[in-house]
Amino acid sequence: MDKECLIKALDKQISVIGKHFADARRGFRDREISGPQFFLLRRLRDGGPDTISGLADRMELNQTTISNVVLSLHESGYVAKEKDTRDRRVTRVAISDAGLRSLQDIETDRTERMRRLFSHLTEDDLEELLRILEKLRRSLEEQSTSEGS
Repeated sequence: MDKECLIKALDKQISVIGKHFADARRGFRDREISGPQFFLLRRLRDGGPDTISGLADRMELNQTTISNVVLSLHESGYVAKEKDTRDRRVTRVAISDAGLRSLQDIETDRTERMRRLFSHLTEDDLEELLRILEKLRRSLEEQSTSEGS
């Protein structure tokens, strides 16, 4: 198969696989949490308490978007907001116990979905797939960087 045919075949496969991943993301809604809320909770769990501006920088989103996500998570009891002990003008956001439980439940579900999705692949297949996906990710990051300059 020539490269053009391979690219068309890949496009078709990526579309089909993308639909399955989109279906998996709907699991967030079953738990009344959005994708951005999930990723913000994960960032807080992994990185510890942070400010709105710190979260915006690390997640590469604007502060208004982060503020809205934090507000909805706070209203749901998934994060706590506290004044910074060194600078009372600064508010720090931390994941709550309820947020941590919800995050763990979602990650358990995601891991199980991934396990089922890749159950027909051997360990060697998975390593090769990972190698190719990492190469693709690096290429996309390089393109993004060069387009932004």
